[in-house]
Amino acid sequence: TLSVEEAGRYAGSSDDPARLAASFAGVASGLSNNGIIIRGNAPKGLLWRLEDVEISNPNHFANIATFGGGGLSALSSHVLSNSDFMTGAFPAEYGNALSGVFDLKLRNGNNQKYETTVQAGTIGLNIASEGPISKEQKSSYLVNYRYSTLALITPLLPPEVGVIKYQDMSFKCNFPARKLGSFSVWGVGSTDKQVHDAVADITKWDDPADMSDYKSFTAVAACGVSHKIPVGKKSNFSSVLAFTANAIEWEENELDTLLKPNPMINVQDWSYNIVASTAFSHKFNSKLSSKTGIIMTREFFDLNVEQAPTKGQPLYTFVDKNGNTDVLQGYTQIKYAATEKLSFNLGVHSLYFALNGNITIEPRLGAKWFVDEKNSLSFAYGLHSQSEPLMFYFAQNPSTLNLPNKELRFAKAHHFVVAYDRR
Repeated sequence: TLSVEEAGRYAGSSDDPARLAASFAGVASGLSNNGIIIRGNAPKGLLWRLEDVEISNPNHFANIATFGGGGLSALSSHVLSNSDFMTGAFPAEYGNALSGVFDLKLRNGNNQKYETTVQAGTIGLNIASEGPISKEQKSSYLVNYRYSTLALITPLLPPEVGVIKYQDMSFKCNFPARKLGSFSVWGVGSTDKQVHDAVADITKWDDPADMSDYKSFTAVAACGVSHKIPVGKKSNFSSVLAFTANAIEWEENELDTLLKPNPMINVQDWSYNIVASTAFSHKFNSKLSSKTGIIMTREFFDLNVEQAPTKGQPLYTFVDKNGNTDVLQGYTQIKYAATEKLSFNLGVHSLYFALNGNITIEPRLGAKWFVDEKNSLSFAYGLHSQSEPLMFYFAQNPSTLNLPNKELRFAKAHHFVVAYDRR
């Protein structure tokens, strides 16, 4: 479990829980981006979840330097609650991930009094507000907005960085409804822009970046409605309806010795998803409980990737596709306490990708034995699968226009974990 307080105090974290996660065993991250590398796996192998829904990579300048990472988290620590970070053999409720899971939660606002926080630093201006919507109903709101001030320190940054601007906003409104359970409306969104102009004097070209003009725009958004309601004394039902989106635009030109711009790269990657998730939990007795759920995702996309093989040659189209597809996930898991010292987690997860009909069934197993009050041993196993970014499937041969990757199977991994804990 990641503590928000720890994220705020961790040196160099910039209030970014992804950088705090790099302090854990088997986890690494870079200085230039916050991509999370778990046991050597690429950052794109990580599953990002917010309020029990899979979301796009929630980072500023996401997927520019590395798939699965970015420059800085788009979620401020002012809105995050304690969140779970899993590095292997995670339970059956988590799927479509190869290396790990970052399960983020938004906290509820103060339902008794109004509070406002203003922070200013070298990387941005942060304003947060929270308070009651109705004190009688104990409903509350929480909202946070950040705007980059990096433009103010542009003269101090390396020239190849160019001009960087970003902003983000996140919110959560919580509405307890007594017999109807509780409802919450939540969301997060961010936009980023980076512009770099080539050096107009060729005598001052010392680096390849000096002859490049490029501009990028990235955006991430997620919003949804969540509902939780108890069913009797031993069961509860939770459901989420959400919208998520991701956009990348990248254009790059390179000057020749006559200062003529030559197009090199043009990327347009727009996608958005509609997600419906529901789960039912039941406690049979003090030793046995279960959770079963289903996740349905309709993915819409508009993709275009063009690149010139060398400077001066025309752009070749490598991806040019729009449309939609479906992803369906289902799972069931049980937790059984055989004795006071021995407990088991058993489950199965299934993933179906309609684009090429790929399907997988994945067993999950975990066991923990408390040797005594201070020592415990645990073992876990899981089969895990993940689909690739959509543009991978639609990569086409520029001469034949066929799609050699469309039938690409899931990437898979067997996870084995053995752990010893001593308090």
